[in-house]
Amino acid sequence: MSNAMTSHDCNKVVLKMYLALDGELSTTEMQEFLFELDRCSCCFRSFEQEKAFRTFLVNKIERRCMPENALQKLRDTLGMPNIARI
Repeated sequence: MSNAMTSHDCNKVVLKMYLALDGELSTTEMQEFLFELDRCSCCFRSFEQEKAFRTFLVNKIERRCMPENALQKLRDTLGMPNIARI
């Protein structure tokens, strides 16, 4: 875990923020990340804003099926004929 004697780099914290929100940090990495948020109010605010934005998106975005012709056009454009529906 980081200690108070190490320097703080907001850019590194922001990069880890996205991994944390996606659940991609190990337990140790998450503890280090939370320690960094405690050290910097700017990083903490950024994290809270991003978390709120993601919550907003989840609540506002409606999932709809892509029309078959649009999916086929995407397959053709990407040169990936085997893209499947999820």
